[in-house]
Amino acid sequence: MEMNGSRWSYYLIPSNGNANASAYDTWQPLTGFSKILVEDGFQRHRFMVTDDRVALTWNKNEIHPPSDLANAGLAVVFTVPASGTWSLAGELAWRSVLPSPLTKGAKIEIGVLRAGETTPRILFNCSLQASDRFETPEQLEGFRENSTLQNLRLEAGDRLVWIWRSASQNYRGIEGLDGAMRLVHKEGEPFTDARESASIQRLLKELDPKLIPDLQPLFHEKRYSEAMSVLVKHIGQRFAALPPEEKFDYWLFNGATANELLEGNLTISHYGQKGRTTYRIGTPGSTEWFTIPPDGYATAVRDISTLQWSTKLAEAYAKTGDSQARDAFLGYWRDFAENWRSGFQERMKNPEFKSLVNGTIGWASGSRLYNAWRLDSLTSGLAMIFARARQDETIDQIDPAAMASILSHVLNWEAPRSFEFLKKGGGVPNQQQHLAGGLFTTGVVFDFLPGASAWRQSALDTILEKSGFLPDGTDIEQSLNYNKHLEEKLEPFLTASSALPESDQGPVRNRLNDMNKARYSFLHGIVMPNGAQPIIGKNNTWRDFGKDTQQLPGITDGEAWKRMGQNSISAFVKDRFYGPAELPDPAFRSIIFPYGGYVALRSGWDRDALYAFMKISRPGRGHMGEENNAAVFSAYGRNLLVNSGRNDYNPDTFLKQYGRSSIGQNTIAVDGFGQSLMDGSNPPMTYDSPMRLRFLDGKAFSFAEGRYEGAYGGWNFQNPEAKGVIRDVNHTRQILQLHEEKIWIVTDIVESSSEHTFTQIWNFPPDISASQIEVDGQGIRTTQPGAVNIDLHQFSDHSLTQSKFYGSSENGITLGWVAMDDPKTDFDATPAVDTHSSWRSKGRSVLVTVIVPHRGESPLASIKPTRDGEAKGVEIQWHDGSTATYLHGGRDGEAYLKTDKATFFLQPDGGYEETSEGMRTQVVIPEGFRWVSSGGTETPDYRKSE
Repeated sequence: MEMNGSRWSYYLIPSNGNANASAYDTWQPLTGFSKILVEDGFQRHRFMVTDDRVALTWNKNEIHPPSDLANAGLAVVFTVPASGTWSLAGELAWRSVLPSPLTKGAKIEIGVLRAGETTPRILFNCSLQASDRFETPEQLEGFRENSTLQNLRLEAGDRLVWIWRSASQNYRGIEGLDGAMRLVHKEGEPFTDARESASIQRLLKELDPKLIPDLQPLFHEKRYSEAMSVLVKHIGQRFAALPPEEKFDYWLFNGATANELLEGNLTISHYGQKGRTTYRIGTPGSTEWFTIPPDGYATAVRDISTLQWSTKLAEAYAKTGDSQARDAFLGYWRDFAENWRSGFQERMKNPEFKSLVNGTIGWASGSRLYNAWRLDSLTSGLAMIFARARQDETIDQIDPAAMASILSHVLNWEAPRSFEFLKKGGGVPNQQQHLAGGLFTTGVVFDFLPGASAWRQSALDTILEKSGFLPDGTDIEQSLNYNKHLEEKLEPFLTASSALPESDQGPVRNRLNDMNKARYSFLHGIVMPNGAQPIIGKNNTWRDFGKDTQQLPGITDGEAWKRMGQNSISAFVKDRFYGPAELPDPAFRSIIFPYGGYVALRSGWDRDALYAFMKISRPGRGHMGEENNAAVFSAYGRNLLVNSGRNDYNPDTFLKQYGRSSIGQNTIAVDGFGQSLMDGSNPPMTYDSPMRLRFLDGKAFSFAEGRYEGAYGGWNFQNPEAKGVIRDVNHTRQILQLHEEKIWIVTDIVESSSEHTFTQIWNFPPDISASQIEVDGQGIRTTQPGAVNIDLHQFSDHSLTQSKFYGSSENGITLGWVAMDDPKTDFDATPAVDTHSSWRSKGRSVLVTVIVPHRGESPLASIKPTRDGEAKGVEIQWHDGSTATYLHGGRDGEAYLKTDKATFFLQPDGGYEETSEGMRTQVVIPEGFRWVSSGGTETPDYRKSE
């Protein structure tokens, strides 16, 4: 009684007064099943076999005479082809479909009919009741939640039976909706038969066969399986046009292995915390997407949806050719495509589930980053699979039905949702960039999908115009944990575009290469003398600062160097800090990036040089810190004044408020409050003009200034209960670096309309103990034997109150730490000294801090305050007899510095440095930024772009 040789057959169960009493031998086989099925082109949901849904209509006339189906039933039967263990997976839903219905007494039943038996043994039974038509399907019990439908021991010839039963009380109709129902046989391997063509047909009906000429005749002749094989080969050709997949970032899943996944187990690292969890997720076809591991690590429920871990299987297949790994990759993706979304939506109705992971479970569906990760995981995994399949000539072994389900998922959810995210704009820039790259690659390799061209164009528009890249190579997000690898967000465009026709590549690749080069030039242009990068924004912890060789994007990561080796700035930095140091110095030393707001001052390019870095940014987006005018200093190969760093990802850390605030940085606090840079602001995704701040890269001196005119509010280090926002304070910080004399002069100018307590904060590195830092009325100094030390001499017209904090966390106040793992305590923080120098003032007040690094004894013979009319400052004398005089204020409140060999004048329209030989270098106010070639290297040019 099987139709067309299929193992599926269909029967009408006669009413006989009571459908429940019918026996199998009385069921009437249906050969005209299409007369009962409703086919209206709606293909988002499906029941089983090859159609989208089963609709049963009773008493169709409004006078409602009984139809042939009144009190009857429809049975769909699967004849088991082989003995073994069988399970049901997927979801089932129903809805009332016709106007003014009354559904009462109808049922859905699932059971087993053993060979030789006449009545099915019912395992699943659900009554359907409805008094009104409803559009949203009502989700029934998921099959995997019903243990009676799992691990059924069936023999060849047994039958699995789905029954839709009517009743005489039904007046209109119901509709059954299949949520990726399927049979799973033998430890999770999906059984393949005529039903598998359903996923293929559904995909092909949504495609334009004219896009792939070889597909068109097969499609019209309804040779769907052959058509899908042609499509799979086409996809293989698209991947073949791409460069080989060289690197994949697993984020939390480095501990996952292909062997574990083949057994249905997954290892995940803990988000922001130490430790790992290994737990059972099930094999493809019976994957438990919403299981909380036995150890209670609930975050796994959210992050499993990245599917990054699945690519471990693709890697294993690429290395070994093991078809089990290939099929498991496709199987997990198919399971996700057919089950995850509907299951997630249903579970989000449960408040307890929705509250998991501090509410961030919604990221799994509602974050552009998670869409980006999935697109990356899929295209990267398939790239490796197709590469190995080409090598082994086994592309015809790639499961076409699995590919069809995956592509339908991409077409109907992943890609359009990503497309909407990009059109909406905004968001966190690095996530927008990541998503644009993923969608671009998706649109290239799946060029036959409707909308692929629009996806690619939207992705290009986003990365070029709407994702936060700034003209000087910086970005709008102001964070170097996410964004130290921002240039990698351009790689998908540079690599995937090679698969496009040359006419579609055009000048875009040149522009992308220019953006890439500018990004690396920024990252390498601010390199610290130890070969690392300064801490900016949410970036990070101190865990890298103890290494002999630091990490620097584009140099130590290897892969990017293939592209950046021709960039002269990058080539120099690699040679000087990571190579034989054979290349000559660049034509510049200090540099400002006036769009992003960063300045690096250096006395030279050697490891012992003086180096100061200051962040002077405007409001940004996404992961940024409240750290404007924060500065770090190093000399003689040692970090001397540092940013404390932060760990935002460990929910248990006690450092969050401290690390996020200005208090953990070297800047100014007001009445105990740090900055609220984003208060009341809605910054754009890009800045088209530079900040007009004065800057000098001179022969004798370097100079930079920053200005913060935003609010102060949020966490208060003096009183964590304090609330409020302070808006009447402006803070300007100016740094003068004396190259030959090897000191810095820092001038802090605060202006306010009312009286406040101002606190200058300095954070010291963790390798200097509290007992080795002295604080008194004359200033601050370190006294570490045999090491590079530092003296801070402070001068102000106001009385300074000085304090020192070390590893303090009391009464909600955390001070004196850096974000570095401490193996002794197992904290993600290590004690380090903070010093606070506070004063009260109203109007305009100035604090001058002279910072003197030294080996051995201090090189200064004397340092004292001085005055010239309204100008105030300091006189300095060295043991070798050289002198310097610095004055601030006087006419227009500007600055003057004179040493034995040069003079510096700061004026409203700029100023200049003049050496004793008469060489003059102008202070610049940037009107633009570009790199220009000069003497075999490149130099920053701050003139307005032509």
